[in-house]
Amino acid sequence: MAPILAFTMDRSTCSRSTETRTYNSCRTRHCPKCQRVATERWLPARRRELLPIPYFHVVFTLPHDLNPLAQSHPRLVYRLLFQAATSPLLRFGRDPQPLGGMLGVTAILHTWGQNLSQHVHVHCIVTGGALSPDGRRWLPARPGFLFPVRALAKVFRGTYLAGLQRAFDRGDLHLTGSLAAVADPAAFTGWLAALRHHAWVVYCKPPFAGPEPVLAYLGRYTHRVALSNERLLAFDENRVRFRWRDYADGDRLKIMDLDVDEFSAAFFSTSSRTASCASGTSGCSPTVAARGTSPAAAHSWRRHPSRPPRRRSPCGRSCSA
Repeated sequence: MAPILAFTMDRSTCSRSTETRTYNSCRTRHCPKCQRVATERWLPARRRELLPIPYFHVVFTLPHDLNPLAQSHPRLVYRLLFQAATSPLLRFGRDPQPLGGMLGVTAILHTWGQNLSQHVHVHCIVTGGALSPDGRRWLPARPGFLFPVRALAKVFRGTYLAGLQRAFDRGDLHLTGSLAAVADPAAFTGWLAALRHHAWVVYCKPPFAGPEPVLAYLGRYTHRVALSNERLLAFDENRVRFRWRDYADGDRLKIMDLDVDEFSAAFFSTSSRTASCASGTSGCSPTVAARGTSPAAAHSWRRHPSRPPRRRSPCGRSCSA
């Protein structure tokens, strides 16, 4: 039986003096035993928004060079990620050549990998087609193809770095510690120029079994902790061992063996990222207006079609808990 990381428990005695034990939820998303009810509410709500059409699973991943900035400015970094991920999708959807209408997008943010390393990426479930500008026709995408991935990656990178430059110009970035070297305007501009030469990972494919399994996969982590009890194999006063799946190595299951201090630092760093499973929706569908669904720091919004908005791992490494 796997060890239990954390839980709370009530003890009560019935009229026959037999003791019973029941879990008493602490209602924090950092506890591996709690928040299941919140997840069960979230998942059916998202399923009700699905339409009888093809969908695509799109993942946008930030380069790890931005990890220090995400640690010091999480809200800004995550907000820009939502904007930079959905902006090219909506922009390409409005282009008359591929579609010429308004896409529907549900976006969910993850900030860690299965091995508890910092790995910031956003999963998007995207309609395989668009609503026409007059709101009367459905414009289907080509079978098995939504948009060119390289073009998406270029626009994603450009949009994100432009947002960082604007934040710097406004004085929203306070660059200290390991980022102190780029606090000067010229050095910051040079840092962004170097990031433009990186390959920004974007994955875009239709899910094999439709969108519901993708929602179920993402729903396991929208309100819960980075490491579940089932993956924890053993621990003592010196070491902690847990399972993780390496998606970049053929989905192989591997064992991570960490010093207890190293494990504690990794685990609690994921717990401190309060927006690590924020979610949001954007765009419109023929039957349901998109609604924001964030538990904490969601970037959600509502659009109208007549007002356009201003097996390697999908994210390049191992995703989710």
